[in-house]
Amino acid sequence: MCKIKKDELRRTGLLIREKAFQSHRNTSFSHKLQINFRQWLRTSENISKIAIYSPIKSEFDTFQLMNTLFYEGKEICLPLVIKKDLPLKFREWTPETEMRRSSFNIPIPVTDKELLPDLVIAPLISYDQKGVRLGYGGGFYDRTIAHLRKKMSVLYLGIAFPEQKSYVNIPKEDHDIILDGVIDSFGVQMF
Repeated sequence: MCKIKKDELRRTGLLIREKAFQSHRNTSFSHKLQINFRQWLRTSENISKIAIYSPIKSEFDTFQLMNTLFYEGKEICLPLVIKKDLPLKFREWTPETEMRRSSFNIPIPVTDKELLPDLVIAPLISYDQKGVRLGYGGGFYDRTIAHLRKKMSVLYLGIAFPEQKSYVNIPKEDHDIILDGVIDSFGVQMF
């Protein structure tokens, strides 16, 4: 029953995200998000390595944010799927990094240099007021955050358009890792 409900929420969430993506495409949304996130980041002095994602489809476009953070002195890394049931690995990214398409058709760095991030920023389809994240259903970020937290402290944030917030509770399964917060044009909303 939980799986069916998540699948229904996923279908609806993807439609909502696509519509939000289109409506915010030529607005100041991205600029506001970046300014507010960077202001928040200045108060978090212990964050130096940030994992972000390469955007696909209607996900928030992170490339301008990655460039800005890099030039402000942050180390940036992108996720890489090694195997279906393993945690993600994070490869270093710079504006000069050569990229290639993964088997999922996602741009990934060609370098072998891995980083362990202090902050992981994940894409999402939807999230609720408790910080339950609805992703694509592969469990990659849940596995990864659980794995990283066995070794170190890592902050886990989603990035979203305001329309992606669900006003119904998203079913939480035992393996689901709750987000610490969400980045949007209003800033970083912590849970």
